[in-house]
Amino acid sequence: MKLHPESEFIRFLEDDLSLPPASVSMAVKRHGGDYRLLPIILWQYGLATFDEITDMFDWLENQ
Repeated sequence: MKLHPESEFIRFLEDDLSLPPASVSMAVKRHGGDYRLLPIILWQYGLATFDEITDMFDWLENQ
């Protein structure tokens, strides 16, 4: 069964990038309905590095 793209992205953030679930949860609460904004939110709050942000955008581009 294929996950919803937002769920897949959250799994990527937590499992592949090892971002803390609390950080991801905070970003999800502030994303305004568009999960593609999560990298920006995580960056704004200092919860992800530049390299992690780059990996996030690469992941989103390939979906």
